[in-house]
Amino acid sequence: MAAFDTSNADSGGAARRRLELIKRVATAAIAIPLVVAGLLLLPASVITAIFGLIMAVGAREWGRLIGAGGLVSHALVITIIAVVVVYVGVIIGAPAISSTVYTVGVLLGVFASLVGIWLLMRPRGMFSQRLIQGWPGSVWGICVFTGAVATVAALSSDVGGGGLVLAFFVLIWLVDSAGFIAGKSIGGRKLIPTISPGKTIVGAVAGVVVAAAAAAIYGVATASAGAFIVFGLVGAVLAIVAIWGDLTISFLKRRAGLADTGALFPGHGGMLDRFDGLVFAAPWCALLLQWLTVSA
Repeated sequence: MAAFDTSNADSGGAARRRLELIKRVATAAIAIPLVVAGLLLLPASVITAIFGLIMAVGAREWGRLIGAGGLVSHALVITIIAVVVVYVGVIIGAPAISSTVYTVGVLLGVFASLVGIWLLMRPRGMFSQRLIQGWPGSVWGICVFTGAVATVAALSSDVGGGGLVLAFFVLIWLVDSAGFIAGKSIGGRKLIPTISPGKTIVGAVAGVVVAAAAAAIYGVATASAGAFIVFGLVGAVLAIVAIWGDLTISFLKRRAGLADTGALFPGHGGMLDRFDGLVFAAPWCALLLQWLTVSA
């Protein structure tokens, strides 16, 4: 009887995994075409508004991760919505000051990603919970999401528009996909098992290599043959930041005792479960592209 019960349990577990896989595939099959079509067809103001509202959902999830109370959590979401309104307003009615406004947001995002790196690198026993709880954690979150919104506003308003944003999105998707496939098929030593048991060193390396190759090809196709190495390095940097951003969200989830940041996407979890690396890498994308433009 015990063996029979175990078999039923195993069968039930397999069925749940299949159902979860079906949900993931169905969600991706619906979401990806919508994202691609929206980025290629919609104007910069609408792209920024839609992405900004997604970031507001992420801000709500962030409030849960940092254990923010009602007032702090609401203030975080409202602030991000206000940021979105500002950027949409700049795109529509004040393009003359757009460069300055974009730069401020991007630098806030870069700062926020560096805070995440700093937190994960601190030895155990040297980390103060007060640094990410309540108002300090909320301010950190505002910087994170402002940087992402500023990047999408800047890229979608630039030459290439939504296509440039799509190229960045695809790059981060490649990092996630390459890391997942390599990690599952090859396995090996875990990257930081105390924070994210599923991530392997092989998977991280695969993500960086694939991103570097994809960015290098993009550079040759859109710039010149000489851009191969420079764009490859930019892709590698963005991949590393994206992986670190993913680990930062994993750290916050583990600290909060949550498996997922939310349930926005069936089979995929919350917004931050899908956009974690992208949100942290976005301001670096804008910063590096600006550097490429100036140095060209």
